[in-house]
Amino acid sequence: MMTEWHPFYTALILIVLIYYSGLLIWISYHRFKDPPRQFPVPKKTESTDNPVPFEETPDETFLKVEELSETIKKTIATAFGNHYNRSELLDSLATVLRQYPSLHHFPFKAAIHELITSECEKYGPVGLRDNELKDLWQSGPDRP
Repeated sequence: MMTEWHPFYTALILIVLIYYSGLLIWISYHRFKDPPRQFPVPKKTESTDNPVPFEETPDETFLKVEELSETIKKTIATAFGNHYNRSELLDSLATVLRQYPSLHHFPFKAAIHELITSECEKYGPVGLRDNELKDLWQSGPDRP
């Protein structure tokens, strides 16, 4: 009885192998049909622009960071207390951050973004995106 099904299984396995091999060749052909003309150059991140070693950071910078973190906490508490909408919250945070342009390129920027995110989540799910946090640092009233 086993010998009756053996040719059927062999044919089925061959058909499946041929089908998936053809599918793989077709996908590979279309994927690599036009190879890239040049390889992309990785973009410099903001944290590598002009890194200052942590040990060489002046004391007044630490004082500014502490002052900024307290101001951010108060601003977020006020925004949620007054039931600001998302754009009003972002505008008030942008106003605060624009007062500290010297901290824009320091390694504290990621920590400040984390502080903003954690403070907002204390009051409810806000879901701030990375690009929104980066846009907060832009100066001028023409911010989108």
